[in-house]
Amino acid sequence: MRSDRSGSTRQQRRNRMRKLSLEAMEPRWLLSGDGLAGTYFNQANLTAPALARTDATVDFTWPTGSPDASIPGPAFSAHWEGQLATIEAGNYQFQTTVQGGERLWINNQLVIDNWTVHTGTDTSAMVALATNQRVAFKLEFNNTSGAASVHLAWERPGQGTFAVIPQSQLYTVQDEFIGPLAGWANAKTGYGAVGDGM
Repeated sequence: MRSDRSGSTRQQRRNRMRKLSLEAMEPRWLLSGDGLAGTYFNQANLTAPALARTDATVDFTWPTGSPDASIPGPAFSAHWEGQLATIEAGNYQFQTTVQGGERLWINNQLVIDNWTVHTGTDTSAMVALATNQRVAFKLEFNNTSGAASVHLAWERPGQGTFAVIPQSQLYTVQDEFIGPLAGWANAKTGYGAVGDGM
């Protein structure tokens, strides 16, 4: 009996360690946003990548036409990619204010297409989104001469005013999770619901 108990205990320990190892390998939702993955290019057509970094928000003014010392400018381009986390359900207004040109995709849909360089123009689009949901996000920008700027704001349902989309709602993570934040599961394993005590 002692041998059986000892063997059973060892097996239970191995099972626990295996479970912990599997859980450690599984990605998890970040509880607060970390920003967007930004890539900057030495050409205005999204070629010749020169810089990659994480940007907390998209709210930039570059008086010299260069976003970084590694990019001489003024001709350059950039794209930001990641996920956008909604708060309420309803119609969200997204607004770009750009000295340059821009294209915006929300939930894999092109909603703003204003790629020709222009100065200080507000462009907006309305997108209906569910509550507590992450959707794919991508913004592209180009500048060909002079000062450059790009600002991305949203008007949440019922708010009535535009505000820069905060870092807390932007994520660099691209993962396999499905469903809203309150009850996601890994698409392959089904593990990992928020609030499951792990």
